[in-house]
Order: sequence, then structure tokens, then C-alpha cells
Amino acid sequence: MPDEDEGFGEDAGREQATSVASLAERIARVEEAIKGLAGGAHHAAAEHTAERLDRPAAITAEVRRELERARKQEKEQGEQDQLREKVANLEKLTEKTPDPPQRRVEQLMGWH
Repeated sequence: MPDEDEGFGEDAGREQATSVASLAERIARVEEAIKGLAGGAHHAAAEHTAERLDRPAAITAEVRRELERARKQEKEQGEQDQLREKVANLEKLTEKTPDPPQRRVEQLMGWH
């Protein structure tokens, strides 16, 4: 009987060892899954934070572009205004038919 007890003990020990190994394997898989989730969440949070930190620089660049565009538009508008003034001055300088001379009677009487 002692042989049977030892055999029974060995089978139980083997079953227990495989059970422990199986549990250890499962624990390892759960730990890896948790690390993957936590690492992924950390990575996503880090990206979001970096994006938010970069945002003021992006806003600053956008404001600069808009100011540059406004200055350029203002400059073009000023050039157009100058061109219009020159055209108006040229129109004033073109020859016009002279007004008919005022009659002497109208001049003496003060009629216009």
C-alpha cells in the first residue's frame, strides 16, 4: 500500500503542479492585458496632452497668418485707392470745352 500512497501522492502533486502552472499562466495573461490597457491609456493621454500643449503654438501661428493676410489686404486696398485717385485726377486734367463767355449785360446786372 505504501506504493499506492506514493503513487496517489505523485498524481495529486502532478495535478496540483499543472493546476498551479495553469493559474500562473492565466495570471501572467491577465497582467499582460492590464499592462496593455494601462500602457495604451497612458499613451493616448500623453498624445492628448502633447496635442493640447501644441495647440497654443498652432493658434499663435494662425493668428499671425490672419494678421499677415489682413495687412496684405490693407496694402492692396491702399494701392487700389491710390490708383482710383490717380484716375480721378487724370479725368480732371482732360480737355473740356470752355464755358461760353458771359454776356456783358449779365455781368453788369450780376446774373449768373
